[in-house]
Amino acid sequence: PGPMQRPCGFGRAGHVVAALDDDAGRDRGRGHGVLSGVCVDIHDIKVLAEEREQLQREVAVLRLRFDAIIDQMPSGVFVAEVPSGKLIYQNQKARRIFGTNQDEIATYADYARTDVRDPDGRRLSAHEFPLAEAVITGQPVPAREVVFHPPGAAPRYFRVGATPVQADGDERRMAVAVANDIDDLKRMHESLRAEKERAEVTLRAISNGVVTT
Repeated sequence: PGPMQRPCGFGRAGHVVAALDDDAGRDRGRGHGVLSGVCVDIHDIKVLAEEREQLQREVAVLRLRFDAIIDQMPSGVFVAEVPSGKLIYQNQKARRIFGTNQDEIATYADYARTDVRDPDGRRLSAHEFPLAEAVITGQPVPAREVVFHPPGAAPRYFRVGATPVQADGDERRMAVAVANDIDDLKRMHESLRAEKERAEVTLRAISNGVVTT
């Protein structure tokens, strides 16, 4: 017979492994075999298995909560593989603003498909994207100002930083970039600066005895 599960010792769960030995029965002058077996205590194994299942359920719940939080962040979040730069995740904000199909981004060279420029208007090469820099160098990239030029729409200002990451016990290396939309703040700043310049011109004119409007 094969293993059986039944209470073993002090009411604890165990596996009973039994075997019928015909030779042992004949040696003892019996007309039938001798049934022998051993009881293997599996109580602790069962407890550990139950605890493992509970932990797996808790991790699954935490992962769902984490994904929901990241997906609803007001900043765009991008995750890429290292060393390829393949885009493996982008949250809802990133998809909505940049309109990037992550399946089309197989390497960091594909980043250049998106028209992103520095504040002086120069279009960035693929390796100059903050996420690409983190992928290539393996070093954190401080947040800096860039301008995204979407097709058929007005440019928008962002501050984008990136950093390599690696979870404990996970051999995969990744890089994460976060893009903060500062367009409204930038345009407000430019408006205030223009207003200040107009006020300074008016004050200078007054001091010279000439009022201009």
